[in-house]
Amino acid sequence: MIRGRRPDKGIVDELTKEFLAESQEGLERMELCVTELEKQPGDGELVSEIFRTVHTIKGTTSFLGFDRLQALAHTGESLLAALRDGKIAVTSELISGLLDLRDRLQEILRLIEITGTEGVRSTDDDRELLALLARLKAASGELFPNEEPTLQSRDVIRADSPNDLPGKDRTLRIDVDVLNRMMDLVGELVLTRNQILQSKPGAHTFPDLALRLSNVTSELRESVRQARMQSLGHLFGKFPRMVRDLATACGRNVRIEFEGQETRLDKTLLEAIRDPLAHAVRNSVDHGIEPPETRVLEGKPAEGVVRLRAFQT
Repeated sequence: MIRGRRPDKGIVDELTKEFLAESQEGLERMELCVTELEKQPGDGELVSEIFRTVHTIKGTTSFLGFDRLQALAHTGESLLAALRDGKIAVTSELISGLLDLRDRLQEILRLIEITGTEGVRSTDDDRELLALLARLKAASGELFPNEEPTLQSRDVIRADSPNDLPGKDRTLRIDVDVLNRMMDLVGELVLTRNQILQSKPGAHTFPDLALRLSNVTSELRESVRQARMQSLGHLFGKFPRMVRDLATACGRNVRIEFEGQETRLDKTLLEAIRDPLAHAVRNSVDHGIEPPETRVLEGKPAEGVVRLRAFQT
């Protein structure tokens, strides 16, 4: 890049799309890591992975000019650095703070995806969250730099929560080997088409070409189907946070376990079962597991277990 020149708008748009896809994927992983950290407070790898997600968002936003994201990511990165260096301990309040940070970052990413800006809504105000993160870090004896985050008032979108924002995930990551195979099959398809077009009516090679065309088309269709498949781990990763929040609200002691996360399902079906499965998990925690004291009196472990098992048949 030449100093003093602004990058081409088309390049910035492409970088923004890639930034949104990678950041949303990173935040999904961050949510899972944070909930796991509460169970394994001494796991440095989990802390490092959370730190990398926030650090990456901070670094990219400085180039793309998303000031609000940068202010939050900078504050979160400082808190995580103190946690990584052992200056503060993992507490329930810290976990909740990191989850709040993750939610706010995702909320702003959604706004960028929908409006192209960080558009501050009538209900948005990051000062309370920034103050919470600063208070959590203050336990280490360090303070954040004495600076006020620069939040620019841009497009105003009226909504009560990030869930009110429209739009679904319309991106799909494809394994490069699957993509290469699809390209090879398209090449074979074009070659077969050309040979058919060049053949004379009644040519003796026509039956073989027709069979080849049928085989290549079937294989290409199967490759496309495989490209649409996603592991259920993408869906299961949403539930530890939900179970944690719901168990806290209901006064339950609950953990969630998974089997068969590698089981693959078409993306459309994966989206279709997301809400019904979430409803079933919520009911399991709320109605299927008793309060800890009741369970102990009945001779059960105080902690209840919700288990999700996926398999193909």
